Amino acid sequence: MQAFRQHILSSLSGLVAERRFRVVCGVTGCGKTRFLHALSERGAAVLDLEAIAAHRGSLLGAVPDRAQPSQRLFESRLWAALRALPTDEDIYVESESRKIGNVQIPQVLMEKMRASECLSLSLPTQDRVTLLCEEYAHFLREPARLELQIEKLRPLIGDEQTRCWLDQIERQDWRALVEGLLDQHYDPSYTRSIGRNYPGQATARVVVLGGPAPSDYDSAASILLEKRSTL
Repeated sequence: MQAFRQHILSSLSGLVAERRFRVVCGVTGCGKTRFLHALSERGAAVLDLEAIAAHRGSLLGAVPDRAQPSQRLFESRLWAALRALPTDEDIYVESESRKIGNVQIPQVLMEKMRASECLSLSLPTQDRVTLLCEEYAHFLREPARLELQIEKLRPLIGDEQTRCWLDQIERQDWRALVEGLLDQHYDPSYTRSIGRNYPGQATARVVVLGGPAPSDYDSAASILLEKRSTL
């Protein structure tokens, strides 16, 4: 088992070096995963790290009824996914942090992603709120579980804001809660980290989405791929 893991880790460098990545950036709720799925449906090569990690990569990112793999299993699945991807076309991947839940992206892949060309999704705040209420509906059905996660933000956000969010959970004022989390926590965090970790985002092509519906992502993916094919 140890020998197999060493083989995987040693071969990852070659697999990553042979491939060309394009990093999908954008603030929380702009639908980066939806966009990756739309690109894949259109035949583009996609590396969905969150699917491999069974986690959405944030405080609220645990996937219902699905445990995360161990670090070893994550690396094995990543190795298998990379081997299946082409070496002669762009591979679209989300602008992840080093950790996705409890697993870590190997350093060689992080370095390649951070040095890659980026594109940036743009979606209005109210559409982002709609999308997040859809994708995190399991938390809205389990308010007590959501409260436990919000409590973890207290050291960062402070007592007053935390109490406000807990009150919104009690009143089931979901849209106000989500908009507040974006404004007070997720968007500032993204702004602080994106330029430092993905410098290509500063000159990224902006993909403006018409809304949060699947058809909006399919349309944007189609336009992007058509334009790339003419370059």
